[in-house]
Amino acid sequence: MKKSDAKPGTKVLATWAGAFEEYYDDNAVIAYQYNDGDYGELIGVIRSKEASPGHVWVKWIDGDGLDSVDADEDMEVDLNLLVLETEKSGIEKEFKNVSKAIKEKMKEAGKLVKEANLLSKKANLGSVAHLYDAVRPLVNAMDESGWRSSSWGC
Repeated sequence: MKKSDAKPGTKVLATWAGAFEEYYDDNAVIAYQYNDGDYGELIGVIRSKEASPGHVWVKWIDGDGLDSVDADEDMEVDLNLLVLETEKSGIEKEFKNVSKAIKEKMKEAGKLVKEANLLSKKANLGSVAHLYDAVRPLVNAMDESGWRSSSWGC
């Protein structure tokens, strides 16, 4: 968010960190991340009090993440973590477009996994799940992409 947009009374959005990452501080606020269910969304109003350079004071007033932050107290927030509430529809549209493109890529990946499994079965090797070295590139790619599953190593 630009400093010039940070006027008292302006509505802004951010995200409660605990909605996405278990290793954040419970009261941490991170850059706004749109998602299908607005999980962790915080809606706030910029206050008029003086803040540190690059920061503003925000009073959180609504959103799914409201119960997870101290809404009774104003919070000093880095401007880079905030977006204007008026930008939400554009962010939502971008989310839907990117989600659609990602879904297509995941369909392609799924098709390749099925093909690999078929090759394994045709060679009487059983499921590819037992071919740890062969599936390691997929597991590594998923891990590097933030995908966590306790069943990867089973």
